[in-house]
Amino acid sequence: MAEMLLNAEVSPLDCGDFRVEGQGFDEQPITVLVERKTWSDAYGSFNSKRLQNQVSRLIEAAVEESSIRPVLLVEGSPRDIYGVNGDRIRALQQHLNRLSVESIPVIYTESIDETFRYLNSVVHRVKSQEFGSLVRPVTVVTSSRNKHHAMLEQMPKVGRTMGKKIYDNYDSLQDFVNNFEANPVIGSHTKAYQAILDFITATWGEAKSETITKMEASE
Repeated sequence: MAEMLLNAEVSPLDCGDFRVEGQGFDEQPITVLVERKTWSDAYGSFNSKRLQNQVSRLIEAAVEESSIRPVLLVEGSPRDIYGVNGDRIRALQQHLNRLSVESIPVIYTESIDETFRYLNSVVHRVKSQEFGSLVRPVTVVTSSRNKHHAMLEQMPKVGRTMGKKIYDNYDSLQDFVNNFEANPVIGSHTKAYQAILDFITATWGEAKSETITKMEASE
């Protein structure tokens, strides 16, 4: 079916059942590596710990080759598992959910036909270089902010813009404290100037204790 429907080459793979190679979005190399399981096979592999080993091998392959996108595909329905306690099937489902969130994407298909439709869509998106284009390109914005910016913004009347102005106009915190009054970066007639000056020159006040009264909820 893979040869007929996907024009695939059938050959042994180190891990996974299907391997789609090409270029993804933004012409980046991409390899989609799919491990296919029926529910019955997934249940048997889950009990024997073979499923965990197979998933680990997929993840290791992705670590070794950054272009690899591993996928676990589960085909069919939990009803395909016969003669098994419902709690055990729920345990498998919970394990698959955890895998999907913490380790590897898990795809569910209802039949072998739907599995090949999914694989065909992956092939199509890789060939058209659309794989990975479902979100907008990520823009990384660099910032020159550091711990001094954050500290300056804790003063009264000092926001991000004022904090940056103070940071840019003095060589150090000591320079700012010693010279702000004689060489302010803002007009000395402004409320912001007075608030900053009062903050710098204020003596340490005694810590004020506050009594918090807790009231019990009435019955």
